[in-house]
This record gives sequence, structure tokens and C-alpha cells, in this order.
Amino acid sequence: MTASAFLSSGCSALIARSGADLSTLTTRESVHQEFGEPSISGTAEGQPFEDFRTRRKISEPLRAYTNCMGIAMTFGVGELFGFPHELYLLVRRTVFSQDVRFSYDSAGNVTSVSLDGEWLGFLPKAVSRAQSQ
Repeated sequence: MTASAFLSSGCSALIARSGADLSTLTTRESVHQEFGEPSISGTAEGQPFEDFRTRRKISEPLRAYTNCMGIAMTFGVGELFGFPHELYLLVRRTVFSQDVRFSYDSAGNVTSVSLDGEWLGFLPKAVSRAQSQ
């Protein structure tokens, strides 16, 4: 019974979801306030972008959601694989750092955010509000 509760505790999802919430950064200025000057900037697919190198823990809501689904679908056994994997990512990104890329529209509003080349699974709050109107 105790082992079952431990296996389904969702620690991997908790680790993935913890950290800085980048969805609150909606403009180039707010990104610069949070991360300073970019290490790389340029244009890709017609949109300006900036890359930042950081060791901060970044919240990954899509990864947390998929971890929860994996735990539920395997009745907790997925946590045996998910938890060590999330610990590995946490240590690797904290020790060796990671790349965060912000893409902007022509007005300087954030349109997407990726972590080490993978989309973080959310639209910045300003983009979400504009699409719902």
C-alpha cells in the first residue's frame, strides 16, 4: 500500500512544473529585465528571436502534464522512469545550463518560448488573451 502511494505521488510532474513561469514574460523588455542581454539574437522564419543561456529551473507545464498522464495510465509505475529522468534533467540543466529562446513579433511581443529547442507548451499570456478576443 505504501509503495503504491509513493509510486503514484507525481514527483516527476511536480519537478517539471516547478521553476520560473515564463508565460508571464510578454514583451522583449520584460524578457530583458528577467534574463539580461541575450547571448544570441537573430531572425528565424521571418521572426526575430533571442537566446539566453541560464541555469535557472524553468517551469515546463507540457512536460508536467504528460508526466501526470503517464503516471495515471500506468497506475503509478511510470513514476519509476519519470522521476529519475526529471532528476537527471534538473541536474544537467543546473550544472551545464540550458538555452531559452524567445521569439517576437514585429512589435516586440513574445510569440513563443522554447527550452533547449523544445516548445514549452504554452502561449505567452499576452498572445493567449489576444487570440481569445
